[in-house]
Amino acid sequence: MHINKIEPCSMVNGDGCRMVLVFQGCSLNCPGCFSKELHDFTAGKVITPERLAIIVSTAYIDSPLLDGITLSGGNPQEQDKFIDFLYYLNQFLPRRTSIWMWSGFTMEEIQKDENLKEHLEYIDVVITGRFEQDKHIEHQYYGSSNQEMWEKKNEIWTKKLNTIAEEEEI
Repeated sequence: MHINKIEPCSMVNGDGCRMVLVFQGCSLNCPGCFSKELHDFTAGKVITPERLAIIVSTAYIDSPLLDGITLSGGNPQEQDKFIDFLYYLNQFLPRRTSIWMWSGFTMEEIQKDENLKEHLEYIDVVITGRFEQDKHIEHQYYGSSNQEMWEKKNEIWTKKLNTIAEEEEI
């Protein structure tokens, strides 16, 4: 796996104070991407999924003020052995932890691909979709109007829409 950095506490990458893992590598190359430096899969620090999970879980346990973990990048779902990392992280954390993920894939693409879909078992909130420069918007968690925020409750994924009360379940 390739990791660019670990932010010990961020207030803008999900609800509350969150540890943020910024993965290196994204094949989508969205025009206007604000993280072009994260596209290169060979950059960043190489680390095994188990070692990364140990580092993250240990730091998380030692930081009682954290509200969760956010997986960002690049595109975390394109990491080799990403499912192994999620499995280990789940094993090493002493309690269920809120995990958010940003993915360049749409929920439809994730649901159709068994490898990508498997990741959702460990995720609570996912921001999906490619950045589209011509659809740029100012939103708390994403930058273009085609992107979507999904939340899992009782194993059901619900799309959070920009309108007050609309939701869509899958």
